[in-house]
Formats: sequence, structure tokens, C-alpha cells
Amino acid sequence: MRSDILDKKLSKFLLSNIKFHIGEKVLKRGQLILFKIKEFYYVFTIKNEKGELKEYQLPYPFEIIEDTDSLGFSYKLDKFYNKNEFVEFKIKVIERNKKNKLYDSIVVLSIDR
Repeated sequence: MRSDILDKKLSKFLLSNIKFHIGEKVLKRGQLILFKIKEFYYVFTIKNEKGELKEYQLPYPFEIIEDTDSLGFSYKLDKFYNKNEFVEFKIKVIERNKKNKLYDSIVVLSIDR
């Protein structure tokens, strides 16, 4: 997905109370003040409950999943290798010393109610 299309989708969340979560686990929560692209990352400026501005970075996702009140950033490996068996094999044999919380998951940006 092109970044200008994603920018339009993200702009509907501006100045709303939002949360980033994977399943039930909340990663970040607060009011979305600003978002920008910095190299291969989306940088979100969020005002937390204490009134402090914090930045939260997410790598550019493999796929965007849009719903009415949410936006999913997919980091699922099957979207990365796109059914290429050789790449799939290489990914599965890589030894992971430290598992990242985004590894093979979907981060959901949704309105916090």
C-alpha cells in the first residue's frame, strides 16, 4: 500500500484517544497528536494520561488491514514471503535469540473507548 493512501487512513484517528494492541495486550495508549514517516518507520506522537508527549515507532507493515474503527498493521511472515517456498524455508531456519513482540503478529490501532 502506498504511503499517501495509508496517511489518509491514519488521519481519521488524529486527536482521538487511541490504543495500539496485539490481541488483548495494549502496547501504547493515549491521544494521537501526530504521525510521520521516518525512513522505514511510522512515528506516532501520543499524549499519554500524564499529558506527556511520547513517540511510538512501528516499522512499515507488510500489509494493512482496514476495519471501520481500526487499522491493522500486519507483520505476519506469510505476507512477507508471499508463498515463496525458498524464502519461507530461510525464515523458519533463522535462529532467533530475542523474539520481538511484533514478530509474526498484527498490531491494531483502534479508538480507545
